[in-house]
Amino acid sequence: MGARPGLDRRLNLGRLLRSITPDLAPLRESRDYRLLITGMAVTGLGTQAALVALPYQVYVTTHEPVLVGLIGLVELGPLIAASLVGGAYADRVDRRKLLLLCQFALVAVSGALAAAAFLGDPPLWLLYLLAAALAAAGALERVSRSSIVPNVVRPESVRTAIATSFGISQLTMVVGPALAA
Repeated sequence: MGARPGLDRRLNLGRLLRSITPDLAPLRESRDYRLLITGMAVTGLGTQAALVALPYQVYVTTHEPVLVGLIGLVELGPLIAASLVGGAYADRVDRRKLLLLCQFALVAVSGALAAAAFLGDPPLWLLYLLAAALAAAGALERVSRSSIVPNVVRPESVRTAIATSFGISQLTMVVGPALAA
């Protein structure tokens, strides 16, 4: 009889752990979903790193906190427009092609930011322009990626896949800036 309470505690602990761990079945079952999540993680890390590096570059270049804050204002319009229009557009076109186009745009903008940094002190207008482009491409990428999830997993796994996708996205928002620092 003495062994029974310990066994019950272990069983309860096992149930608790299973109830709070994410269901990763969609990752095991769908190759396309694994590729989508991997791409999302890489893109998220890069985008978040750029969100730290760009304001730092503006500050180092200008030493003006107001101009650093202006980046957020510059990014706001393209972010809202790309999110709203991008959702409707993603419903009308091939989402995979749209996602690839967004990825190419993100790489091009990131490459331009890197080139501008390596060439010396870039003009402020260029940094603002690239910040706006990065915000628009990132918003359109998130909308198109989210709309693809139901197409790459079984219907009964959609909720779990979206939850996992959201969790990975949140993780990149924490890890990406840490990598940039």
